[in-house]
Amino acid sequence: MPSTGYDVLTVRGTEPSPGPSHASEQEGRIPYRLWIGVTGHRNVPNDEALLERIRNVLDQIREETPRSPKTPACWGVISPLAEGSDQLVASEVLRDESAALETPLPLAVDEYMKDFATDTSKLTFQELIKRASLITQLPPSRSRKLAYTQVGEYVVDHSDVLIALWDGKDAHGEGGTAEIVALARSREVPLFWIFSEPGYEVQKQLGRGVPRRPFEDVDAYNCERISTARLNQNVREQQSRWGEAATYAGIPTQELQPFVRWILPHLVRANMLAGRYQTYYSGFGTAMFTLAWLAVAAAAVQILSPSGLESFALLEAFFMLVALGLIGLARWMRVHRRWISYRALAERFRLAVFLSLAGLGAEQVASPDPTRTRPDDWTSRSFNEVWMTRPKGGRSASSLDALKRFLTEAWIDHQIDYYQRAAAKNRWREQLLGGIVGALLVGTVFVAGVHGLGALVHHSAPVPAEWLILLAIILPAAAASLGGIQAQREYESNADRFLHMAQRLLVIRRRMEAAPDPTTVEAISESAASAMLEEHRGWFAMMRAHAFSLRELV
Repeated sequence: MPSTGYDVLTVRGTEPSPGPSHASEQEGRIPYRLWIGVTGHRNVPNDEALLERIRNVLDQIREETPRSPKTPACWGVISPLAEGSDQLVASEVLRDESAALETPLPLAVDEYMKDFATDTSKLTFQELIKRASLITQLPPSRSRKLAYTQVGEYVVDHSDVLIALWDGKDAHGEGGTAEIVALARSREVPLFWIFSEPGYEVQKQLGRGVPRRPFEDVDAYNCERISTARLNQNVREQQSRWGEAATYAGIPTQELQPFVRWILPHLVRANMLAGRYQTYYSGFGTAMFTLAWLAVAAAAVQILSPSGLESFALLEAFFMLVALGLIGLARWMRVHRRWISYRALAERFRLAVFLSLAGLGAEQVASPDPTRTRPDDWTSRSFNEVWMTRPKGGRSASSLDALKRFLTEAWIDHQIDYYQRAAAKNRWREQLLGGIVGALLVGTVFVAGVHGLGALVHHSAPVPAEWLILLAIILPAAAASLGGIQAQREYESNADRFLHMAQRLLVIRRRMEAAPDPTTVEAISESAASAMLEEHRGWFAMMRAHAFSLRELV
């Protein structure tokens, strides 16, 4: 996987309630989870008055949590589960049955528990960590203090809201509560500070406020209207393809079914919406470049034709206004951004089922998307929301040969075939448009030559001069418009990228066929996923540069 510095572990059998109804799950909708971070002192009292204050703060956070009919909201808590504050707040959040727990660990568990002062706190830690949906082992640090600083920074970076149980005094060393609170304030993370001594006053510092943009993105995704009949048909078709591959490989259908039922509604919904917005993007782009060319043609006709065609100036204005209107409409609909985001989500879902079967999802193994990235990345947090609800059991119970055949046929070979076909299609489109653009430019040179030669020999050209000038204007304008489409679609770059990816996966395929044990199969599956995610991210970065703007028309 692309290196992130973190190892995200998952604990088997700790699936949180996802929040939405069963019907919503069948339509592939995703709940929104607001993540609450916690920091504080280890020696806070287990006082009912303090617990009541924590509950009051959680009630305030509940009021700040966005929600909608299509997107139910639920909670997650990010807590290292150190004794005292971490355990108190995590326990209160987890009173909500739909809540999930992520536990970032500054040290290996055995080493970490040496810092717990009482057997009771150790027992509480062990009980709570069993409920964790994600356990994130942070990379080693040069010292214990730096390890605690690192885990505090992780909590701040990955939280939508932070609760601090703090006495208001300066930190006694690196990684102290005061230091983490200062970091949260500097980054304007919404902060609820509960004074950690009796009285337990609360200060609320909302900073930039509870983030609404990721919720709005998730809600927009959930509110997209799709045909239930078409979704179900696509689910059945994909289920049939995977079922045939499983039967061929020797994997019992009943073993595959839990994974298929889990991921397919999400994969199909994301794929359908990505396809919809890709069509919109291509249509808007083609229309805008065509309208720009028509505006140039209308201006040329108006200038070169006999009097009486001044109204063509209005036609030019009309074409430009429509082009500008299309840009505004595309930006208002967020066509480009939604296409890129929905495609990113679909590709992550596509990886999930194969990685689950290969072993990810069993106890103490890496996640297919190894970080829950910062709160403004709605696709990562949505993927992790679905990943946490994966089927129990982890690795396929079928024979090693059966598992390898299925992963090879249903996943790696399918992706190789896709990349080869996509490379060929993009190459053909690049050659076609390049040929047309070349022909138009050659035509421009010919027309200009005919017109120029006619003037040199002092007699009329076989075609009236006005028509030659008109063609000399509109032919290169047409070439420029087609060149704009070429540049926007990145056909040549995509063809090279896809062909390279297919060749890379062929090497991974050979490694998979030769894998001697399940651990190696799991490692190779991670390698395949890493290669695919790397290619996807490169493609997304390239295509983000082609959002609709006025520069597309100039």
